[in-house]
Amino acid sequence: MDMRPRGATTPMYNPERDLAHITPTVMHTALAQLDIDNRLPHVRETIAAAGLTEEQIGEAAMKFAEAQRLYVYSGGAIKSPWDAFEASGFAVLPTVLHDLIFAAIGRVLTGTWFYAVRHVTIVGEETPAQQAVAEMLSVGREVARRGGYTDVPAVPQEAELEVLRHRVLALSAMVERQRGVMETQVFRIHELETEAKSRDQHDTAAIADTLS
Repeated sequence: MDMRPRGATTPMYNPERDLAHITPTVMHTALAQLDIDNRLPHVRETIAAAGLTEEQIGEAAMKFAEAQRLYVYSGGAIKSPWDAFEASGFAVLPTVLHDLIFAAIGRVLTGTWFYAVRHVTIVGEETPAQQAVAEMLSVGREVARRGGYTDVPAVPQEAELEVLRHRVLALSAMVERQRGVMETQVFRIHELETEAKSRDQHDTAAIADTLS
């Protein structure tokens, strides 16, 4: 679905298209992390504790990937991703294998989210994702409170200070931009005054020539 922010005049934007472009890389990276040569130490510990075999892990990775192929090319016959998991045989695998793959995807998505937000945030300006970041902090604090975690500050001071720092830098940058605009306008006014004075002198000279 194409969309644009209300009141904006920018070209239409399709979030699903962006997801379709980046998701294959995310999925490939996540599944590659399960390869025996690429595993993080805690993933190795999880696999060992669960008593999983390399064959089981390979089967889970294959059937997970097959589920997406079936879903995409089913022509609408497969109604949901879970239906696709059932069709590929992934759904009936032990839950620990599901958790292993979903956790790998979550790690990659988390890294992608953190990296992307930081790198679209221009120094001196508020991050375009400020609302999402604030909502994420709010949800995190609420989950902590509901879970009985008591060391939850009413205001995330470090985060708030960082936001304030960005706002100060943004205001400073805005002031500098406005100063540049004003200097340009003053220079243009000076040019116009000089041109007008030159025209007046020319007209005066022409009138004097006519009278003489």
